[in-house]
Amino acid sequence: MEKKTIGKFIAVLRKANGMTQKELGERLFVSDKTVSRWERDECEPELSLIPAIAELFGITTDELLRGERNASGVDLPQAKAKSEKQFDAMLRNRMRRYRNLSVISVALTVLGLLAAAICNLEFSKGNLAFCISLAFFAVSALCQFAFHSSARMSDDEDGEHTEKLARFNEQVSRNAWIIWGACAAATAFCLPLVTLIDGANFGMTIGSWAWYGALFALLAVGGVYVLAELLSKKNAHTRKKKLLVRCLIGAGSFSLLLCGATVFVNLNGYDVFLVKREFTDAYKLKDYLQSEYDEWNSYNDKDVAETFPNREYIVLRDAEGAYITSCYYNPELYYELDFDGVNDDRMPVVVCTQESYYRAQSIYTELRNALFHAIAFNLFVWAAVYLIQLRRKG
Repeated sequence: MEKKTIGKFIAVLRKANGMTQKELGERLFVSDKTVSRWERDECEPELSLIPAIAELFGITTDELLRGERNASGVDLPQAKAKSEKQFDAMLRNRMRRYRNLSVISVALTVLGLLAAAICNLEFSKGNLAFCISLAFFAVSALCQFAFHSSARMSDDEDGEHTEKLARFNEQVSRNAWIIWGACAAATAFCLPLVTLIDGANFGMTIGSWAWYGALFALLAVGGVYVLAELLSKKNAHTRKKKLLVRCLIGAGSFSLLLCGATVFVNLNGYDVFLVKREFTDAYKLKDYLQSEYDEWNSYNDKDVAETFPNREYIVLRDAEGAYITSCYYNPELYYELDFDGVNDDRMPVVVCTQESYYRAQSIYTELRNALFHAIAFNLFVWAAVYLIQLRRKG
């Protein structure tokens, strides 16, 4: 027959009331370790705490000291059976409350995506769209962190509920990682709006955003999975974790090189591929612009306007406003005609043809797409290697 003690009776009463050792200790102004020692019968509560414990659980001090309820109450075996049901009900209520709170994080993530879509598609502001959505995603992740921390129960419980608590905490952590993964995927989905030159300056079309966003989001989900595996206590010092670390190092080293090249290309844009000509002499500029339109000089202004409706007339003057030279040119042939002030003068003049612009834009777009695809391909290859090796090692 099981010996009835104060410690075992306190443990039954605590669990029957759905309390953890930490919560009981806080109410009695003692540590959870002290409560644990009581329940293991390593020591007994001080006499000054006996009335407070009895009042807290709604029993008499005599019942507490005897370790059982009186004849009209519930004996120890019945209390244990009741505590199991109440403890399970407490865990279900705690999980339900956690999931209800997690809806807030999900709603914030959805609002962030909607805000990004409105700023990008309606106002063509990629930078603004990403910044607003990032604020929503950050608040969502922080809220989930707070909900997760409050929902988890102490792992230092003693007794038959240890396994239940472990399963409960594991389920809470799994749900939290799913929501954090959704936040990371949503953030990555909006990342092309600010990392791609066209997206940052002019916004992105639905098709382009969906393609690059889905690619970025998939990579983010993989990153969250890797992080969750590395932080998991279950995988500590296992062959699975060592294999994951090796594959992560291999994938990350090559991806960093490709990311560096991608950042360099994005920061410089297609300007680095433009073929430009610089003129420091206004008369040479005039000759260059008129080189394909010598016949313009034989027409008067009326004839020129009728024959070349797209012509523009440019007059170059010095810093004091004195006339330097003038000429006609066709703006459809030139992408760029910049006047950079040098020593308070209007020269030099930088000219870039439209043909050069189209060629540079094509090279930039193809190179940028190739780098993005190379990063994705590299990560997918290493992910396949990890899964294949994991399956072989069983």
